[in-house]
Amino acid sequence: EDNLKISNAGTNGQYLQKQSGNAGGLTWADVASAPEITANATGAVAEDDACIVHTDGTIKKVDLEITQQTPATGGLRFTSGYDAQYLAMAYSKTLKAVVGAHRRSTNYNMHVTSGKDDGSNGFDGPHGTSADGEISLGGQSTPLCMTHDESTGRFHLLYQPVSGTSNLYGAIISTDTDGTIGSTNTTTVRSGQTSGHDCCYDATANKVIYYYRESTNNKCYARSVTTASNSMSYSLGTETVIADFDTDGQTCCTYIASAGKVVFSYKKASDSHTYVRVATTNSDGTFTLGSEVEVSDLEGDNTQLSVVDSQVDSKVVFLQGKSSTIYIRIGSVTGSGASA
Repeated sequence: EDNLKISNAGTNGQYLQKQSGNAGGLTWADVASAPEITANATGAVAEDDACIVHTDGTIKKVDLEITQQTPATGGLRFTSGYDAQYLAMAYSKTLKAVVGAHRRSTNYNMHVTSGKDDGSNGFDGPHGTSADGEISLGGQSTPLCMTHDESTGRFHLLYQPVSGTSNLYGAIISTDTDGTIGSTNTTTVRSGQTSGHDCCYDATANKVIYYYRESTNNKCYARSVTTASNSMSYSLGTETVIADFDTDGQTCCTYIASAGKVVFSYKKASDSHTYVRVATTNSDGTFTLGSEVEVSDLEGDNTQLSVVDSQVDSKVVFLQGKSSTIYIRIGSVTGSGASA
């Protein structure tokens, strides 16, 4: 205070204020009131409502309503008479159908079932070829992740056998107009053991993206998949290295609709920090990769990252959990990469 010629000693929590009438012209002062903003509301906004603030200065109430449905009237039963393990499922907006895969706890066989949106916040089903509304697929296998190709109406499932071969397999699944499972087709995605699996649908390229880590070198790879709407054909793109070094922990890939790009995340083993790379999926199935961007320096075995397209001002939300705490970062996706 002496060097700056502040008129008083001040206390914790005060701020430095210009006061020309005091000695030195600077004084530690209390905040008169909490900061306030003035904005024009789009629609009705009441006190304590959660709101979104837009760049043009307007605000809008966040509308979110969740209606709970009981399994007896609105839910879809995937299993009957046994415990299910490792559930993977996907929903089709165009078909208004859901397909789920699970592994039976009794014999480790993988089964698939489907349901149709009944238009009343429930599902009609399950639909399958057996008496309990399921089909058997892949033998003793573990479902890993599932997504839906909205351009062709095909569901995509990644899975691995429980024992024997350690290859990574993919299956495409079609459904009829009533939601009943139609045909299936399987192929080998990669030979050898893999981990950290995820998949998503790129609506700009009209392709499905498979993402995984190779277990011998711990590098992360991606492959695009092209399917057809009039057949069960299945074309795999060239495998591309996303992270050309040792990685560990969770990996995820997400399509960012507001940017028309795919974001891949991974954790480096060298520093345990989380990074992302943004990619454009090309028409020939290859990827154009952006620069690597560090989005979190949280360390530890329990760190997990999810990437969410906020649909507001082309922003991306990075959600990361470590132990019992969830952290949120806001970023944006550009033509060359991501920033956070």
